[in-house]
Amino acid sequence: MNTKKKKKILIITHDAGGGNILLEYVLKYEKKYKFFCYAVGPAKKLFTKNKIRTISKPSLEEIDLVLTGTSGSSEIEIKYIEKAKRRNIKTATYSYF
Repeated sequence: MNTKKKKKILIITHDAGGGNILLEYVLKYEKKYKFFCYAVGPAKKLFTKNKIRTISKPSLEEIDLVLTGTSGSSEIEIKYIEKAKRRNIKTATYSYF
């Protein structure tokens, strides 16, 4: 029996470009990790279209890693990167530029 716990990853994304990258990551690794996806704005449509459940209120409780996109029109990613850093949670940001 495999008793190893799946790492919990919080996805934070707003714009479609970063959302596309993060969506592909979730689809590729959804069996390996437990994802909590907070997708708003244009990114929410991408996640909904691909039947990826999104959460309405992100929490950093028990999160091992925060992955974000980059947004030109929203600061939600920066807000959660700062919160994660204060809690010593690792973060990574994916850019489509």
